[in-house]
Amino acid sequence: MTRLSRRFSHCLPGFALACLLLLGTGLPSTAQQGGQQSGQQGGPSNYPGTGYPTGIPGSAPGQPGPSTDPRLPTDPRLPPSGLPGGDVPPALTVTDEDGAIDREVLVRVPLSSPEGTGAALSGTYNLSLVETIDSALLGERIFRLSIPDQRALAAVIVTVSADFRVTAAQPNYLYSLAQGAEDYPLKQAGILPARQIATGKSVRLALIDTGVDTTHPSLKGARIKAIDVLQATPRNDQAHGTAMASLVVSRTTFQGAAPDVTLISVRAFDRGKLHKTTGSLTSDLVKAIEAAAMQKAHIINMSFTGPDEPLVNDMTAAAHRKGIILVAAAGNKGPSSPPLFPAAYRHVIAVTAIDAKDRRYKKANRGDYIQAAAPGVEVLVAKAGGGYTLNSGTSVAAAYVSAIAALLVEEKPSLSPAALEALLTQTAHDLGPRGHDPDFGAGRADALAAIKALAS
Repeated sequence: MTRLSRRFSHCLPGFALACLLLLGTGLPSTAQQGGQQSGQQGGPSNYPGTGYPTGIPGSAPGQPGPSTDPRLPTDPRLPPSGLPGGDVPPALTVTDEDGAIDREVLVRVPLSSPEGTGAALSGTYNLSLVETIDSALLGERIFRLSIPDQRALAAVIVTVSADFRVTAAQPNYLYSLAQGAEDYPLKQAGILPARQIATGKSVRLALIDTGVDTTHPSLKGARIKAIDVLQATPRNDQAHGTAMASLVVSRTTFQGAAPDVTLISVRAFDRGKLHKTTGSLTSDLVKAIEAAAMQKAHIINMSFTGPDEPLVNDMTAAAHRKGIILVAAAGNKGPSSPPLFPAAYRHVIAVTAIDAKDRRYKKANRGDYIQAAAPGVEVLVAKAGGGYTLNSGTSVAAAYVSAIAALLVEEKPSLSPAALEALLTQTAHDLGPRGHDPDFGAGRADALAAIKALAS
């Protein structure tokens, strides 16, 4: 079973991507979009701010296409014949405006659709089927299709969206990692004393990131299960995943925040497919979130950013409804950046970074969507291939909050995402202006205070 692809990259300059965080474009969430997705009748409407249309059943069809079914629309710009399914997709590039891959379309159909629907759609619209992703979370099948000619992405999406077999169609976006020890983080966030009570036993924490160097001495003895949704891609980069894993489960040199969790390392980021940077695609992220859910993860850590778009929104919302706790880095694009996603989705806990003196990380995003702060400046982490280094960014802070969540879930396995979020924010140490603010959210997370509140 395959999943969606959306390429995330390490802070790619010039693109709407976010370091270890989904770069947001300030677009409203699926809930805010109301009926602009599957199930709505009427003509195609655009995703706010992108100019790309939503796929809507019942949209006015065009003239009969190559198929014998008169309901199938056609695009007058279509070449006369389709490509064989095995054709190699064209080289990928990224649009400057929103991080969309300009030669790829993600098409959603019901999971119950007949076998061969992907090939049929490819032939009808002269597209090449790159990948098929089945999502039990959404109850949908997603086709990753490439455009073999010079048709505009938006035009192809408009045409395919009008097909009666299609629930929705959208671009395939590029995402990037959010990255920019002393034991100050463990003391500052109340983790050191909290570990006397809980260490994350029997808790499954999924880390969607690059691969992890499990041979690193700091990870010896750690419970790590590796899942690779980029099976056809060479392993070129394990830096970020190794660093994040060490913050949670390190057992030497420095102790991880929740050393006894079962870490599900989901490799969805790597270097080389696009601009020789480390990134992931929407389609990769869909597969990664699906894999984490199938592994019965209690918590999913998402230290990456990208735009607001339906598939990742729907996947994370579906995971949240199943009781999975979602934690994401707020982003490292600076205080003037628009909201980044998935952190800005309401069902995700958005985390910003602070230094040892409780000052906001200078590159951190700010906004009302930020819910809590955690240590994330000049933090000691494991270095892939051996050794250690210092790392800064909201991804570091998100890893610590995910670990705190694991300690709390160990103490109360039935803890719901909403209850955990309330516990974290109500026990946080207020920073900045009194109450919730756009720099620190509710304030600095405190693991010990949260555990005590849970027991009271």
